[in-house]
Amino acid sequence: MAQITIEVPDDLSTKLMQLGDQLPELLRQCLVQPPLPAQVYRYILNFLDVFP
Repeated sequence: MAQITIEVPDDLSTKLMQLGDQLPELLRQCLVQPPLPAQVYRYILNFLDVFP
């Protein structure tokens, strides 16, 4: 398995850490499924931003 290192803001890092072992599957689904309109991504990010 390949390993990738990325830099993300601290608040996003905390949320990604909560996903734990689910992160690879989430990334896989994001790459396999057809892209959504930008407004859908904005809605999702705004929704996630309300969680501490």
